[in-house]
Amino acid sequence: TGRRSLEETNLPVVQKLNDVTEDAKVCNCCKERKVEIGRESSRKLDYQPSSLFVVETVTPRYACPKCKEGVVSAPAPMQAVEKGMAGEGLLAHIVTSKYADHLPLHRQEGILLRHGVEIDRSTMSDWVGQVAEALTPIYTEIRAQLLKTDYLQTDDTPVVILDKGGGSFKGRLWVYHDPLGRQTVFEATRTHEQAGPVAFLSSFRGYLQADAYKGYDVLYRDRRITEDACWAHSRRRFVEARELA
Repeated sequence: TGRRSLEETNLPVVQKLNDVTEDAKVCNCCKERKVEIGRESSRKLDYQPSSLFVVETVTPRYACPKCKEGVVSAPAPMQAVEKGMAGEGLLAHIVTSKYADHLPLHRQEGILLRHGVEIDRSTMSDWVGQVAEALTPIYTEIRAQLLKTDYLQTDDTPVVILDKGGGSFKGRLWVYHDPLGRQTVFEATRTHEQAGPVAFLSSFRGYLQADAYKGYDVLYRDRRITEDACWAHSRRRFVEARELA
């Protein structure tokens, strides 16, 4: 209970001096200049909106002034998205805002416009796809580590997917979780067919904790994967029976 001390946050401190005027520092009686005998301070937590800025990369070229040969210059710096106008910081901000903060691209479009920069949501959508491609090696490695375990939890949820040609369809988002290694991988499929989890778990050996979705049954037939019932679904039936009693 009580207000948390701002000293515990380890945030940078910007000090503002709330001082009297120079005239007030002179005594009215003897005209002697007053000296400081103490000070009081108070702290507030404030916020400064994020800002956009332009990064200009300058690459000098060098050559011998005498023979004009051996021109050298530094190689172009690596970029997450080649030949794009968005820097890595902006790309990370857009993706984090979309997936971690659930801020749709059309709202981010308005936020950026308030900063004086007009970026169409379709452009940001393309950037999100390019970021996904850039992160593929990391995804592949995490997936490989996850499939080496012998105990996984999985579930799926429907998600509306907008089609570039217009309209939409209901796809599926699957999550595969290693609770012991604390690794999580998401896999998107266009349908709820069993082909999605069957392909993802083709190399997995061990216990799979999941709901009673019929699509998982094919995974248990050769006994390389052992069905591990979901406790939440098991408990649900007892709760329903108690309510009917």
